[in-house]
Amino acid sequence: ADGLAFFVDRVYGNIHSYSGPALIIATVLYSIQIYCDFSGYTDIAIGSARVMGFKLMDNFSAPYLAKSIAEFWRRWHISLSGWFQDYVFNPLYFAVSKWNCLAGRGARLKHWLSFILAMLVGETLLGLWHGASWNFVFFGLYHGIAIILYYLIKKWWDKLPSAVAIFLTFLIATGSWVLFKSQSLADAGYVYSHLFIASQFGYWHDIMGIFLNYEYEFVVIILPAIIVALTHNQEKNRAGTVEFINSKPRSLRWVVYYCLIMSILMFGSFGSKQFIYFNF
Repeated sequence: ADGLAFFVDRVYGNIHSYSGPALIIATVLYSIQIYCDFSGYTDIAIGSARVMGFKLMDNFSAPYLAKSIAEFWRRWHISLSGWFQDYVFNPLYFAVSKWNCLAGRGARLKHWLSFILAMLVGETLLGLWHGASWNFVFFGLYHGIAIILYYLIKKWWDKLPSAVAIFLTFLIATGSWVLFKSQSLADAGYVYSHLFIASQFGYWHDIMGIFLNYEYEFVVIILPAIIVALTHNQEKNRAGTVEFINSKPRSLRWVVYYCLIMSILMFGSFGSKQFIYFNF
């Protein structure tokens, strides 16, 4: 996560100096950064607890392999989204469905009105959980509307090829992180409106300039990125990374441990950077 921050923080720290490819690359990298940061420190907590004999629940389940935004929230920050499901969304849904003004309405209409209202309010509150900022309000609304739209077109969406559904879901989730990372709604609006605006030299020139200027930094994150991708793929198979490694011979396990330790020493970021979610 901190290896990706070098570029993300530089762009989002002065977004009005950038446009087009730089904003797109920074936004995609932030999507990966926030996953690695949050999932990573969750894994540290789970691992530390396991050393002391406690087994905590998993908090992530390969969220960027979700095939819909609704499935994404069943895989991302499972403890929080599960709590909101049980204590905010469900009570709201049943409370709205019992409103007198809905008496005598068709079951389908009553369901949709209850679902939409509960989803919008629930997701907005989930956004506000992160902080009293309009950015987080619209972050919650963004996901609430995205989930509602998914269920409205569910029978068509679910027919999409898996790779297409995963890619589109990743784009939808990544788009929401703009609100999460930006300092204000005005900054978020600038990012959205300048994602596809290149400099006078064109998109290709801008992309090449970014990679030439940050060639070393991008090379440094390739190996950790491959490790994360392999781990993500293993989680997809529901075997679990720990269980997968434990099923291998001891000699192979120690080779994996050694490679992981060396990759951390060679490519790790050892500054005093704070975890992103420590802000909430």
